[in-house]
Amino acid sequence: DINKANATELQTLNGVGAKKAQAIIEFRKTSCFKNVDALSGVKGISTKTIEKNRKNLKASKCKAKRK
Repeated sequence: DINKANATELQTLNGVGAKKAQAIIEFRKTSCFKNVDALSGVKGISTKTIEKNRKNLKASKCKAKRK
């Protein structure tokens, strides 16, 4: 679940290393992923990376966080 996974779990994804995992976690501090495709809003995460991992990704329901 991309809204709950820790850095180690995120790094198991194809094309996601420590830097990208941290970028996902930073994104979650101010927002949440309403769906898997929203990952493309994270710097360094391309639609190609999303497609390579789609079968292993899910985004739980979340409420947008206030800044």
